[in-house]
Amino acid sequence: MEHRYSENLHSPGAELVQKTLLQKLSALTRFHAGYFRISLSLCAQALLWKTLSAADPRALHFILHLLPAAAFDVLWSFALSSLVVLCALYAIRCACRFDCFKAELGHHVGVNYLFAPWASALLLLQCAPSPFLRPERPAYHVLWWAFAVPILVLDVKVYGQWFTKGRKYCLSHDRRYFGDR
Repeated sequence: MEHRYSENLHSPGAELVQKTLLQKLSALTRFHAGYFRISLSLCAQALLWKTLSAADPRALHFILHLLPAAAFDVLWSFALSSLVVLCALYAIRCACRFDCFKAELGHHVGVNYLFAPWASALLLLQCAPSPFLRPERPAYHVLWWAFAVPILVLDVKVYGQWFTKGRKYCLSHDRRYFGDR
């Protein structure tokens, strides 16, 4: 029985599946935390849009009447969906290629992008269109703490490492873990 199982692992079909899986994992290697700048910029645009719409209506009267009122909701939803998709892809990368995540955590540039998903979530929370997520509501405070605590933990980790071990610049990992940029 055990012999038959080992034969199935070395069949041409199993090798094709393993090759396809390795190709997909190599695509995850090229996906790095730097892609969170996409969601950060979209979330900043949503906050800017909300800030401009709440400003003095006489100052931007001509612009605000040209654009539909639902444009902010579409932009906010698009920013949220991009953040969720990027976080899901990064979580898959961390689960499948944890060595890449560890290298990114120790990299002097790559670690800075690990703040971006949490900052993006805070920007989205700040400009949320839902009445459920107003600053005076308890849900707002719970979400704010849920997004702010990882930033604080990452700050302590990064700066604590710098203070205890000194700054390390791992230039040998740039191409291997962050792709050819």
